[in-house]
Amino acid sequence: MKKNLSAILLFSFINISFLTAESYISTQSHNGKVTSLLAVQSYENNNSSFFSSGTDGFLIHWNGNNTGEHYQISDLAIGNAVKNPLTNELAIYETDSLTMNKITILDWNSLSKKFSKRFKDSITCLAYSEKGNYIIVGTTAVNGIYILNAKTGLVNKKIKDISSIITMAKTGASEKNAVMYSPTGFLYYYDFAKDKVIAKFQTQSDLEQPTLLGTGKMQNRFFAGTKNNGIYIIDALSGKILMHCPATSPSIVTGTTEDEEGLYYICSTGRGYALKLISYKMLEECIKKKNSYGVQEGTLIKNFSGLKSRDSITAIAKNSDSILLGTAYGDIYAMSDIIESETYTLQPITEKTFQTIHDISSDSQNFYFLTENSIYTSIYGAAQPKKIASNPSHTNLLINSDSIILWSKNTRKDVIKITPDAMTGEVKTERLFTPKAKLKTVRLSDNKILFIQGNNSVSIYNLETKEIKEIYTGTSLEDAIIINGTAYIAKSALSSTDSALIAVNMQTGETVPLKTKGSIIFSLSNNENNPNDIYGILMVRQKDDTYTTEVFAYNTNTKFLKSLISINDEDSTAFTEMNGTESLYTNIGKNQVYSFNTKTTRSVAYMRSASIPLKIAISANNNNIAILNKDGSISWYMKDSPKAISNWYLTIENSWWEF
Repeated sequence: MKKNLSAILLFSFINISFLTAESYISTQSHNGKVTSLLAVQSYENNNSSFFSSGTDGFLIHWNGNNTGEHYQISDLAIGNAVKNPLTNELAIYETDSLTMNKITILDWNSLSKKFSKRFKDSITCLAYSEKGNYIIVGTTAVNGIYILNAKTGLVNKKIKDISSIITMAKTGASEKNAVMYSPTGFLYYYDFAKDKVIAKFQTQSDLEQPTLLGTGKMQNRFFAGTKNNGIYIIDALSGKILMHCPATSPSIVTGTTEDEEGLYYICSTGRGYALKLISYKMLEECIKKKNSYGVQEGTLIKNFSGLKSRDSITAIAKNSDSILLGTAYGDIYAMSDIIESETYTLQPITEKTFQTIHDISSDSQNFYFLTENSIYTSIYGAAQPKKIASNPSHTNLLINSDSIILWSKNTRKDVIKITPDAMTGEVKTERLFTPKAKLKTVRLSDNKILFIQGNNSVSIYNLETKEIKEIYTGTSLEDAIIINGTAYIAKSALSSTDSALIAVNMQTGETVPLKTKGSIIFSLSNNENNPNDIYGILMVRQKDDTYTTEVFAYNTNTKFLKSLISINDEDSTAFTEMNGTESLYTNIGKNQVYSFNTKTTRSVAYMRSASIPLKIAISANNNNIAILNKDGSISWYMKDSPKAISNWYLTIENSWWEF
């Protein structure tokens, strides 16, 4: 087990000193595009392991036997990752491709986050300095190049002498200067001590996959990039184009050891792919030609095939004598750099071993699990789940007495009721209603379904009369809950005078804005035995356009809102779940699930698994808690114990795989 010793949350009355995480070992592929491959091998070591990152938020450390240690660093996509050249720390770019752009430093040995730093603009360049003391971050902003202290995350310097966007940066061995490439078509040499550009060369513009390469006396002498189905090799000391190499959809890579032979590239051949090499000898010959650059192809190493239909290469790395490939489907391939005359067939080192569990729920006896095609029931300790019905590709489920309600978030798919017969095994399926707009939330309240559709309408479906009644229309609606004949509706406040929580009398239709401080309120829950208290998540927008996130309690009698937990970060996916009479559960902070007793304030922090916790289910008649993780796995706990009993993945053979 690996430990996370950094306290992420700032609790009002929950005192947690240690956060613990655990990775798992398997050959499971990424669930989404591979965004980077990081070779561990360097001049100083002969380590053949490597890292991969993906849009699923996972980092995987692959060893020499092609098995991977998996750990989810983020609930966002990892856009890029780079490794500290001297330590086991990695800098990770987390992004939602919109407004969230964050750099996080992870210590892989302890799986602990050293720090995170958010940027307003997209990240175009992420690089460690040669000795790992600094991190160079380039953004899409004008004058948006930052030099961070790799230990603290503090901005050591903001470069003002380069106003252009940069997409590549590399320091010298002394870390006193760096070369940077801008897609405007310039190579900059920057002196950190003098805080200015000391040389500037015009060169080819709009190059992608910018790479600095060279070995021995030609260390970092060459600069390469791709553009318009071609590869350009440039003299980094002058900006002069040395060679243009025609190649269809090329991916380029170079190694990091002294015996590397040049720039490897992969290009499409129509029916398959070719691996070729532009040797340093070829490039040295180009340097001797002072007046014109050459147009030539690299030496063919091998032709190969084997990628799955419609898959494509999204990441490439050179590690020892292997070429590593990552794809849009999340697979990773490895092949040697040895010349072969026959067409080589790639075989992935990854495989799809596990199914994804999309949702969980529970009743007094069992836990229910929803996969893409099936509904299962199981209890802790069972070797495999029991399939009780098929799932017509819905993503969410609710348990209602002897039936199951299926719906799909952010779609207009029919809401259906499935009733399995425990005696005969027969399953009755009934379509309840088709939403008029995409569903935001769906809840069960007594014998009614409360739902928000299109972010602007709150309605009730009566399971007995089959009638739908709209109870409120508005804008930017987030959640709703019914307590004692009153609907409490959470929303985004549109102005400083607008309320993010309103009460609607179900009989009269009277609407009353409630006094709250939140800019956005969502994930409401309540104690059925003490209905006067409402719990939820609120986010407060700060003057610098950042957010704080809180778990709150609101008393409907006193009209008083109390903050229970607060973090200085934005968490729009946090949940609250009230169980029993006193226990409130939340995953605020995106790293662990916490419970605390609302009367005694006694708390439990459940140690997270390899994946980020997403939802919780609790059986009324036993002491087990099941937590659904973002990767579709299940973590089991005893209610009062922070350590997981076990972590489960559902295999494609429909059995539980435990670690």
